[in-house]
Amino acid sequence: MAATIVSGIVSSRISGYADNGDTVPAILNALSTILGLVVMIINLLMNIKLSEKFGHGILFGLGLTFLTPVFTMILGFGSSDYLGNPEEGLPPRRRVYM
Repeated sequence: MAATIVSGIVSSRISGYADNGDTVPAILNALSTILGLVVMIINLLMNIKLSEKFGHGILFGLGLTFLTPVFTMILGFGSSDYLGNPEEGLPPRRRVYM
């Protein structure tokens, strides 16, 4: 999110639109910021649902959002088990050790 805001400010300064008061780049800058926020919120909600399916809470979903490589490895290589999708009524899968 912060990267979207900073890149919009920097690109408007470099292009010179900030000095002459043109409104089109300001609208595009606001639109790209809003779209960036929407994408971030959708990503956050998806990661919270994913963490709940592995038996973790909201804080783990936040970790998945902001520290994706670390928390993905915790899910993949740790002792987290997939508990199933309660919305579909599917039973959890069992691990098979060979």
